[in-house]
This record gives sequence, structure tokens and C-alpha cells, in this order.
Amino acid sequence: MTTVPAEIPRSLQVSERGRRYQISVCTNVEGSVDSVRLVADQHHPEIDARVLDAVSRWKYQPATFNGHPVPSCSWTVMKL
Repeated sequence: MTTVPAEIPRSLQVSERGRRYQISVCTNVEGSVDSVRLVADQHHPEIDARVLDAVSRWKYQPATFNGHPVPSCSWTVMKL
């Protein structure tokens, strides 16, 4: 898996440090993210958008079924 960090403005980093974001991620057969959404309540609209933007650029190893890549959905946690 290749990840991209969320770019959080310095002015918001202190107040959000340590927060955990539960995120639902659906990927296609290439392992690219097709959809992403926050599972838990939103904390801060600007940071939420930056977290979702970062996760949407992640690249996963595709899930497989009977040896063939398949779309899949799962959830992950991003800690700021």
C-alpha cells in the first residue's frame, strides 16, 4: 500500500493532534481508490476534507478472488 499524508495547516495541527479518523475505502481492480468517506462523526470540515483527499490518493494491493483482482471495500484509521 502506498499512502499520502494529509496536509494539515500548522494553525490546526495542535488542536487536532492525536485525533483518529475512521475511513471507509472502496478500491477498484487496479487498487486505486474509487470512493472514500468518514465513518465516524466529522471533527473539523477543513481537516476532514484534507484527510479524505489524502486517502483518495492512496494505492492498495488489489483484493483477489480465485486469483483474479476484484473491487473491494474496507475501513482504515488515520491518526493525525
